[in-house]
Amino acid sequence: MSPVGALGDIGTALFGVIGLLAALRRRDTTGEGGYVDVAMFDSMVSFADVVVNWWSMGERPDPTQGLSMILDGFRAADGWFVVQVGREHEFARLAELVGEPAWVDDPRFATRSGWREHIDVIRDAVNRWASTMSNIDACHAMAAAGIAAGPVLSAPQVLADPISPSATCSSNCSGPMAGTRWWYPVIRSSCQDCPSTPRRRHRCWVSTPTRCSLASWASMPTPWPSCAQPASSAEASCRQGEQPAQPAAGTTRRSA
Repeated sequence: MSPVGALGDIGTALFGVIGLLAALRRRDTTGEGGYVDVAMFDSMVSFADVVVNWWSMGERPDPTQGLSMILDGFRAADGWFVVQVGREHEFARLAELVGEPAWVDDPRFATRSGWREHIDVIRDAVNRWASTMSNIDACHAMAAAGIAAGPVLSAPQVLADPISPSATCSSNCSGPMAGTRWWYPVIRSSCQDCPSTPRRRHRCWVSTPTRCSLASWASMPTPWPSCAQPASSAEASCRQGEQPAQPAAGTTRRSA
């Protein structure tokens, strides 16, 4: 089953929301309204930008081979993971990690097209290396070595993930689904400095990084719906036209 689902519908709606936010910002700064025009085809081309980008630069890959890079699925003990290697220093890291340092001087892999031509050799070695790991552990090892990788999660893995943006519905189900518990995705939005509480709408509608970006774009600060708590240091620096400080190493910031 393709994991893309209703990308055309959801993705186009997201671009529509961006357009609405820009129109509201324009109204706040100029007092004038705007017309938001969103096309599904345009939105999908934006998501598939790599197709037109590479074609415009003269790349004409064999449909059965793909681009001259490693962007493939590999097998771990409990499933698959995807690795992307597009530059020579990344290939050297991959070779060292999977126990094949000689690849760096191997004529077969002297060019990126060689990586593509001999992808089966690479796949066998990576599969052997990851054969005793989970796909998530393999990705952690890749990331530690400076290689882009991501696990291919099954539906049960997605639903079991503690940060999975999912919710359940067990009511208003009829027909063949009557009495069945089914899952559907929900986009959770959170706001910095606004703790999430049940049955309470956040007063802070736009995250601090977004506020900074929009304020910089408009070249003038304007009032935003704000949290009840005092402004954070990042928000204060944004209001003063400064770049907000980055989070300390080892910390994670989530924003809507």
